[in-house]
Amino acid sequence: MPLSKDPRFADAFSRAPAGYSLTQPQGKWAWERPPRFEDPEQVVGYILDKVEEPRAKNRYLKLMLAGVSIEEIVNSIAIGGFSTGNFTPDVAELIKGPIATYFMGLADENNIPVRVFSTPNGGPPDDEDDLDDITILEIMRKRNPKVYREMVQMQNDLTDAARMELEKEKGREGGFLAMDPSEIEDAEIIEEAEKE
Repeated sequence: MPLSKDPRFADAFSRAPAGYSLTQPQGKWAWERPPRFEDPEQVVGYILDKVEEPRAKNRYLKLMLAGVSIEEIVNSIAIGGFSTGNFTPDVAELIKGPIATYFMGLADENNIPVRVFSTPNGGPPDDEDDLDDITILEIMRKRNPKVYREMVQMQNDLTDAARMELEKEKGREGGFLAMDPSEIEDAEIIEEAEKE
């Protein structure tokens, strides 16, 4: 249930005030104490020893077979290790690469089609921008109105120039009705001169 729908959080005064955690005894949580490991290499060795246990290995193989991505597995290991006080958040980030490589090798050894990333297709995130032009323009209109107005004005100027060029082209093709009055006068003078 989302917090906004939870009746305990309906009243703003039912929450702990800001700074409440500073009034609690220090060291209450595992991550507030010094970590068990400080060296990333030690952490990788510790984690791989745990994963190599037959029961844990079998569980991770089943998860990968079920379609859980390696990225999700590695993130859960990193968060779990930090929350239990085994290592710091910095070390948690540093170990992600070697742990992911291990799981890719494990999947390959067991012929499991693996999803490396937690994207819909399991591949790396697309380099293409997810934001379409309309969304970008809407954000720009709200956040950077000066540049937005300049872009709109530039677009309007280009549209007007294209429209005028198109009208000129149509005028040349449209016969004497679409001609400029000066062009009509010139044509009449030439025609009279030819008659004489």
